[in-house]
Amino acid sequence: MPPNYYGVLEQQARSSMIKLLQRKKMKPMKYRVVFERATDIGWAIARQAKKLRASVIVMGSHGRTGLQRLLLGSVAERTLRYAECPVLIVKK
Repeated sequence: MPPNYYGVLEQQARSSMIKLLQRKKMKPMKYRVVFERATDIGWAIARQAKKLRASVIVMGSHGRTGLQRLLLGSVAERTLRYAECPVLIVKK
């Protein structure tokens, strides 16, 4: 039987998120963590924000330009395009 690849990825993501939230000393109820599988990540983020009635989406961006951006796309840009609430993009 093949290993549950997505289950392992989700477990690692949850573990990393818990460590980040502990390190940043985030207070409960100031955030909500949602895991979802999707092919269009920007659309999935915007859809979840709408479903959760989020007041804002905050996300990071690598700030790629030129050929890298053309080949890799921009999740931040797609989220901005689809979202019905404000989107704050922090450039790394």
